[in-house]
Amino acid sequence: MGWIVELGYELLKHTVQAIKCDVVLVVGDERLYSQLSMELKRSSPGTQVLKLARSGGVVVRSRELRAQARKVRVEEYFYGFNKELSPASQTARFDELQVYRVGGGPRAPTSALPIGATSVADPLKLSRVTNPQELLYTLLAVSHAPQPELLLSVNVAGFIYVQDVDLAKGTITYLAPCAGPLPSPLLLAGSFKTYLD
Repeated sequence: MGWIVELGYELLKHTVQAIKCDVVLVVGDERLYSQLSMELKRSSPGTQVLKLARSGGVVVRSRELRAQARKVRVEEYFYGFNKELSPASQTARFDELQVYRVGGGPRAPTSALPIGATSVADPLKLSRVTNPQELLYTLLAVSHAPQPELLLSVNVAGFIYVQDVDLAKGTITYLAPCAGPLPSPLLLAGSFKTYLD
């Protein structure tokens, strides 16, 4: 199903409202069409939701296939399409970096809440990562933000990939697209993890 359930669905609704869509096209998913039609009728009355049939021969990709495709994109980012790039493996002290995560902690799905209730967890809350071990095999966005409060509103310079965490030395080893110091010590962690060979 991809990113149309739970958090993905909430992000989809937020995006529709944030960019003030007047038409939303749903391709080949009756359940998503019904949910969006009802939801947007209440929250964005001017938004029209249209259902389109899925073209013949189209198949839904499995979770494993989508994970493999993401891994290939990450490898292409660091190594290039034909392995023509040479990323740099570098080490930094964890206490010199400021790594944050987005989200207010674990959230109950809206289907588990009482009727009419909404979650009180702020999905855009920044929380500092204090355990470097949880960053192993994670992509981190390198931000241009001058302070943590602006992490979500400022562009990123690029991404690094955490290859190793040494708790005894307090260091992390990361793969960067180019050698040299990071443009900023402010980093943003996601939940996506992959293992690069």
